[in-house]
Amino acid sequence: MFGKDDSKKAVATRLAFAVVFALALLGCAGCAQVTGGAYDSPSTPESAQTDAQKSTESAQDAESVSDDEGEEKSSAAELPAEEVEVIAGDNELDAKLSAIKSETEAASSDLESRFSEINTAVGDTYQGYADNSSQVQDAYDFALQRSEALYESILAGMTDYYALVREKGLDDYKTWSRAMEDGYGVWDDAMKDYYEAWDRLLKDSYEQYDGAINSGYETEEYKVVSDTWTDMYRAYDDSWTDQYRAYDDNWSKLYRLYDDSWSEMYRDSVG
Repeated sequence: MFGKDDSKKAVATRLAFAVVFALALLGCAGCAQVTGGAYDSPSTPESAQTDAQKSTESAQDAESVSDDEGEEKSSAAELPAEEVEVIAGDNELDAKLSAIKSETEAASSDLESRFSEINTAVGDTYQGYADNSSQVQDAYDFALQRSEALYESILAGMTDYYALVREKGLDDYKTWSRAMEDGYGVWDDAMKDYYEAWDRLLKDSYEQYDGAINSGYETEEYKVVSDTWTDMYRAYDDSWTDQYRAYDDNWSKLYRLYDDSWSEMYRDSVG
């Protein structure tokens, strides 16, 4: 979503713009104090992507700025979430992000178990699918309900996380902004991983059902097999569409929550 400027000249230009913007917010040109020898320009996100598919392929790059001693410091958003200390020694924030990872893994495992069970029952024969078609629909319904429960839990967890970041104070821009970026990295990765899990399970199941039903052309009437295949495909297509809609809607909700929370904290920190 953001490009990273490597040259010092580009960094200096963006720093200058950020200072001017901060002064404008304060309504007092020239009265702001820049301490520590460098000012970190905020990595306020661009407008939220409405296509959540694109969101899973992109990640925010944070700018690097030099401190008084000329040492380059990078935002934590450049590192995988599991390699980042959210706030050194702060177990509360770490625990909330760890819970989101664990809940996502649990949801993926639940879907894996449910589809493994029904797919074993279906097997590779036409009769196996015909005898278990209603259970296949039940598995689709379960998967959607489990997904919606997970998304609701992630949204609630991130709401609490952002509130806790604020509670711990906005005095240190680098500390709270890093915590925000760490949180973004965790929930975005969790959504992406879960998307890949349900998408793979549904597509693998479809391939199995397709092969099982098509084997029936050797023993059953053509129209009977054809109608069964059509019903199977519609059930799969409806399930995939419902899953994607839930994923898309909830990714957007999470991004808006992140964007609004970041902007509010930034305004408060400079005001």
